[in-house]
Amino acid sequence: MRWRDAWDIPTSSKLRTFGWLLVTALLIAMAARVMRASVLSSSAIPMLIVLGAAIPIVSLIAIYRPGWLAPIYRIWMIAVFPIGFIIHWGLWLAVFWCLVVPLGVVQRLLGRDRLRQADKDSATLWKPDAQPRAARHFWRQY
Repeated sequence: MRWRDAWDIPTSSKLRTFGWLLVTALLIAMAARVMRASVLSSSAIPMLIVLGAAIPIVSLIAIYRPGWLAPIYRIWMIAVFPIGFIIHWGLWLAVFWCLVVPLGVVQRLLGRDRLRQADKDSATLWKPDAQPRAARHFWRQY
């Protein structure tokens, strides 16, 4: 995802999917709150009421009016974009430094060069073309 994608107007199907993911997150938050408090304390009950009321409201909005979720979606995308950017490039750096570089070092230490398997006795590294092409070939390149 690019930075400008966070500012684009999302489609209804994307907003509907976002709404269902939001409902799922609310359900998980509600379940975590219930599991954390073995005995429902007086401070847990208002939170459960708010989460319990938000779930059907967000569900109905996701079904019938997904466009209403656009501001929440846009704020969410702008907020989490830096996290995704850092994780994306962090994974690429980890793959490069932990996989590609060690393989290259091992290949270099073993004396293997898969890209250039040059003949050590030849005077040049140029490889002659197998057969020169006729001039007509350039008119039909494909």
